[in-house]
Formats: sequence, C-alpha cells, structure tokens
Amino acid sequence: MKFNKKLVVTSLSTVLGLGIVGSISGTFAWYQYSTRASASIIGVSSAEAGMLQIKASTASTWADKDLATDDLIGTRTDRKIYPVTFGGFAKNEALPAKAYKNPEAGEEKMNIEKNEASAAKQYIQYTVNLRAVNAAGSLVEKDVYISDLVLTDTSTSVGNVTNALRMHIACGSKYFLVAPGDARDMDCHGKLDLNGDGALDTINDTEDHRFEWDKVAEPAEKLEYGFYNEAANPSDPEELDETKQTTYTTDEVVNGRGSDGKIAHNDDKLIGTTPTTGSLNVTVTIWLEGWELLGTTPSAIWDAATIGKTVRAGLVFDIGAGAFSA
Repeated sequence: MKFNKKLVVTSLSTVLGLGIVGSISGTFAWYQYSTRASASIIGVSSAEAGMLQIKASTASTWADKDLATDDLIGTRTDRKIYPVTFGGFAKNEALPAKAYKNPEAGEEKMNIEKNEASAAKQYIQYTVNLRAVNAAGSLVEKDVYISDLVLTDTSTSVGNVTNALRMHIACGSKYFLVAPGDARDMDCHGKLDLNGDGALDTINDTEDHRFEWDKVAEPAEKLEYGFYNEAANPSDPEELDETKQTTYTTDEVVNGRGSDGKIAHNDDKLIGTTPTTGSLNVTVTIWLEGWELLGTTPSAIWDAATIGKTVRAGLVFDIGAGAFSA
C-alpha cells in the first residue's frame, strides 16, 4: 500500500473554524506510518508500516491529512454554539435524544414545546470513522484511546465559558461525558430570575397569573425550572426530575503515551477497537451546558460578557507507537 509522503501538522482548531494553520512537507527515509488521529473540531498526525486512518462519516474517501472544522461540519453555515441542556444523565450513559434551550420566564417545564426543529444548530455534533491498515493494506484490530483532549475558552476576560463546555463521546456501547476542570455532580434544574425583576420567579410570573387580579398573596411559591417528565414519572407527571448530570474529568478519559511512545491497556479508557471489516465509528457532541453556574457570583443566568467567545474543542485518537510491530 502506498503511503502519502506528506506530513500535515495542525493546531487544534476552534468551533469557529480556524482549521489547518500550518504544514510541513518533505520526504522521509523511513516508511511513513500514523498511529494518531487527532480530532480538533479533527486531525491526523502522521518505522513500522501502518496507519490509523480517519475520515468524517460524510466523506467518501479516507483522509491522509488532518480533518479540521470544515471537514467535519462543512455544510453547516452557523458555526456558533449556544447554551443548551440535555438534562441530567450519568457520565457513562448515552446522550439523551433532545437538547433544550432558553427556559422561558413563567414556564417551569423545559420539556414542553422546548425542543425546536433547529435544535441541532445549537450545538456541534459530528461522527468520524477510524480504521487501522497494516503494510499489506489489510484492516487490523487495534485498541483506540484518546491521548489528548482540549476543552477551553480562549478568552481570559470576564465571561469565560470554559466551565460550561461539555464533550460527549459515543462509540458503540461506550460513552464518556467530559467537562474541563473538576468533575461535575450538577443539578439540571433550579430557581431563576428569568424576567429580570431582581427576584426569583414565582407562581405570580406564570401565564395563569398574568393579570394583577390573578396573583396570589406574597410570599408566592418560587418556580423550579427543569424537567417534569410525564413518561419518566407517569404516576406524578408534575414531579421534578432531579437526576444529576455527572461528568468525567479530562484526566479520567485521556490515556496518554508513555516515555516509549506506547499506550498501556486500560479498559476504563478504551474507546473501542478497530475492526477487520468496516470501521470504528465515534460520535462527538460539543455544547455549552446552560445549567453550569458562571460568573463571580455563580449563577445559571449568564451575562452578555459570555457572548462571542472563541472556544476550542479537540481530541486525539491514538493506538500508540509500536502498534504495528506487535
């Protein structure tokens, strides 16, 4: 099998699409090989003869270059992401089917008419295919790990949204929900001041209490915004779903290379194994978690300073040096 003689080096691109910012090319005396495929919202860095290859699921051919934002979501014109929530779920579970945005003042149930047809535009989601090819051109089984993962807001100014970034990685029956910094054990519900009157919203702010003659005497009951899921609680559809969202830290997911370049086997961090037919398919979802508390006085009500931030989300798929000599 003929391998490309060009080595492409990329920086981690951003959600706003910086893409490939530099490259080095040349001829090498050794057989070219690649055991890393980096995803930077993704890429391939490129001896033994063999390659860990990557392509966007929408592409027809396998890439011998890094995949950047345009390769992954090239047909999407809006590269922005907005605060949404998938609700509470465990860090090792599948991503819920729907994301919800913009809880509305006075409507405490986030699951009523809140999942819009354009919801996919509120967050980033892509699927990549991975396969390992040996010198003979045959597909071989190789364990795939993530050797690097980045989730950050590039700004150091007021309104940094790093802590709100989430990355969900799904491969077969393996799931990883990752947050930057410390692990989260977070409520996806709460009392909010959505009408901006300086006080937490109450029952008097709901549609049933719109006019002054409908209002109840103070102290009125404060509203708890969140998920009231009739399917999950058929006996009491008004019951608040208090399932917490839990997350892995980056360190709990990343399985880096040792000093010899190899990666030690770790079942807990194994993403999957490349097959001898077809490919290993990985779906990555990136969003801003609306229930994350931000600001100097932590709150789920974000201020205007969080708008227009450039965020970076990248990961490197890796089988380690020496993978094709084993």
